[in-house]
Amino acid sequence: MPLARRVLSWLDDNTERYLMVAFYAALALIISVEVGRRYITGQQTQWGSTVSIYCFIWLSWLGCAYHVKHRTHLRFDGVRAKMPRLVQALLYWFDDLLWLLMASIVLTASLHLVQTQLELGGMIEGTNVIPMAFATAAVPVGWSLIVIRSLQDMAKVWKAYRDGDPFKVDINDGSVGG
Repeated sequence: MPLARRVLSWLDDNTERYLMVAFYAALALIISVEVGRRYITGQQTQWGSTVSIYCFIWLSWLGCAYHVKHRTHLRFDGVRAKMPRLVQALLYWFDDLLWLLMASIVLTASLHLVQTQLELGGMIEGTNVIPMAFATAAVPVGWSLIVIRSLQDMAKVWKAYRDGDPFKVDINDGSVGG
């Protein structure tokens, strides 16, 4: 397998997971340090609470994409499993189309916000190094990943339907099929 394909495969398997771990670690570290500083010195940084909130926002949108990928978001499989195969496939595609429709709305609005933040050149409150655009980019990045994961799911559903495989979900790797 060529190196580029291995890298892309690794990214496909791990992007959300490692980014979520990184933001969660940053969030936990900032909160822990700030609680310790407040307890020991009675003071806190100006940026600690703000940056930890933005880490949580990144974590949330990446988590949403992760759950779309693994099909662990809200769903009604008990009812769906009793329906004919074609209806099941159409409902899975309908789920993905809803994600894509919502993504088109959210991406349109959020990209405009990020562009505005870049033009204004603002920084996160209390910092001189973290652009506000980085904080607001969590939404379009998360929803772009949701678009990718929805398109991948549509392809997996098509393959499972075409091959006659059952529409079960493997929670470990998010694959649809037998």
